[in-house]
Amino acid sequence: MPANHINPTRTARLLMTSIGLTLLASAHAQTSRPAPVSDWTVNVGAAIVTGPRYPGTSDNKTQFIPVIDARYKNYLFISPIRGIGVDLQLADGLTGSAAIGFDLTSRKEKESPRLVGLGDVNAAGALLLGLDYRLGDAFAKAGLSSRLGSGNRRGTSFDVDLGYNLVKTQSLVLGAGLNLRTMDNTYARNFFGVNAQQSAASKLPLFKASGGLQSAGAFATAFYRIDNQWSLFSRLNLYQLQGDAADSPIVRQKDQTTFVLGVTRAL
Repeated sequence: MPANHINPTRTARLLMTSIGLTLLASAHAQTSRPAPVSDWTVNVGAAIVTGPRYPGTSDNKTQFIPVIDARYKNYLFISPIRGIGVDLQLADGLTGSAAIGFDLTSRKEKESPRLVGLGDVNAAGALLLGLDYRLGDAFAKAGLSSRLGSGNRRGTSFDVDLGYNLVKTQSLVLGAGLNLRTMDNTYARNFFGVNAQQSAASKLPLFKASGGLQSAGAFATAFYRIDNQWSLFSRLNLYQLQGDAADSPIVRQKDQTTFVLGVTRAL
């Protein structure tokens, strides 16, 4: 698919839940590479992503997404997906991150006749905070995205991955685990609620959505280092909407699937 056909807002959840695997792949590959000449390391590549057009839809979209990650001394990072921020070693096995970037999750009326009258919920700038803990082959990741927009662009979501590396060699890492996502009241209202004005325009029933558990599911990850420069990575997410997200009249399908398959090259 040509790059000018890319609509990243439709694959935001997939990219955000897959970014942990991308970072794991880069870190694991780095242990087998010669020391870099420059303080900067840059990885570029591409990914094919498949996921819901918007939260709760029964329609999926497959797209081509470029992947770029630049790092300075493994501290400062610049990435279209992760934003601009820093990684901090907080303790043995524990890494934290803070960045200013974008929460690309959105919902457009033109994406489905069911959305007509609800108005668009656009992407927004966001404060992105993360924690990554590893103990042997077990790992836990947590990520918070607090949207900085105004009106219906606001809202905060929080993701947790709990996983285990089933296979781990110098060139191959296979992992699996569980994923949970929660949302605050503002996020729930903007993406899953239907107010009086929206109900009159869309003919959907009134629905007051509150924060809480948004989804729960499982994931599988894979990373393969081809050589000192080239790597392959993938992630499959199978999850089900929960609570008010599942009960919303906007939602057509509770069970959701996302998948990413990508390749990167170290420059």
